[in-house]
Amino acid sequence: MLFQVSTITLPISARVSETFQIKNYTLTGLWCPIVASTANLFIQVSPDTTSANFVRARVPPPNSGDFTISAQAGSFAVSLVDVTLGFPFLRIETLVSETASRAFVFTSKG
Repeated sequence: MLFQVSTITLPISARVSETFQIKNYTLTGLWCPIVASTANLFIQVSPDTTSANFVRARVPPPNSGDFTISAQAGSFAVSLVDVTLGFPFLRIETLVSETASRAFVFTSKG
């Protein structure tokens, strides 16, 4: 079984992270550091790296709302299997600009 581990940075004063590309993997998880600036994280997905094509992932069925990760005190991890199966490119979005740079870790298995 192959693993891909990638660290993605959310720069200081930013609301959107770098882009993460899933390469031939099916199961993806996200490890989150302590996030003090926002209460929620969102996952943006895209079929390519064009910035304008990134949109927030939605919870099925349609119109059920954005896929939201509630930030909490301390580090935590979450599975992104349902979100990542159909899209090769991901980004993390916050509601407010971060007060410090954050390093998130995507892990993929395939």
